[in-house]
Amino acid sequence: MMIPSQPSQKSVEIYNRLIKTPYDATEVIGQIEWQLQHQLRNSRSDGNSAVALLQALNMQGKAEEAQNLALDIWGIKHLLSEDAKPTFIYLLTGLGMFEKALQLGPEELSAWNGNMLGPTLQAIGIGLGDLNILNAASNLVALNPKGSEQLSGFISSWSDIGLDKHFHQQQATVHKVMEGKFTEYSAIFQDAEADDIELCVYYHVQGDRRKRRMLEEAIDDAIASFYDGIGGVDDPFYFTARLNYIVADITSKWPIKLDATKPS
Repeated sequence: MMIPSQPSQKSVEIYNRLIKTPYDATEVIGQIEWQLQHQLRNSRSDGNSAVALLQALNMQGKAEEAQNLALDIWGIKHLLSEDAKPTFIYLLTGLGMFEKALQLGPEELSAWNGNMLGPTLQAIGIGLGDLNILNAASNLVALNPKGSEQLSGFISSWSDIGLDKHFHQQQATVHKVMEGKFTEYSAIFQDAEADDIELCVYYHVQGDRRKRRMLEEAIDDAIASFYDGIGGVDDPFYFTARLNYIVADITSKWPIKLDATKPS
């Protein structure tokens, strides 16, 4: 696909309508996807349409199509408008393409909207199992005080029990199970006392309850196998209970209100 270089006001309007649409409004999202496909066919100078189309694919759980389009956009990312770049980072994160999201640079998010920087770095750091990134995220003003405290507590809890050195590999093990299967990803702290922090990692997929349950069981089996292999941990699920993996239906996700236009 040839990715355009100049932003289009029409594609921005379509995108802003799309992200205000509930994920379970599948017919509406499908119609918007068709509009964006048509837009790209008729205007090969519209970079925002490609990113908006990626959002539509993500919202429908079309993992393979979304991954392929993301790679197409990645190849000519330097042609994207300044407003489209942070949105692209957000969408890459949702697809689990964490390294690529990080390579685009936190400055892109910071320049567009400072409130995106902390939560996005948090999601990338948890996805990669990188405590250095999480430490950086916890120090950002853009992360609200409660969120920063929860994140700092989570990092400390893993360090205190000596599993911080295994966090990266555990996340890589989980990602191997889920890679290419989800189109939305989020990491959310549950309300709890400071010494009992619980983090839920959501992978949103297209699939029925049986498929989602099978993926959750595959994650549990992969974690158990990983800790069996390294030894020295009697009950990994006792130690990792503060990090829950949930495979959810894509239609259950709520829209995130992120305008494609820069805030004033």
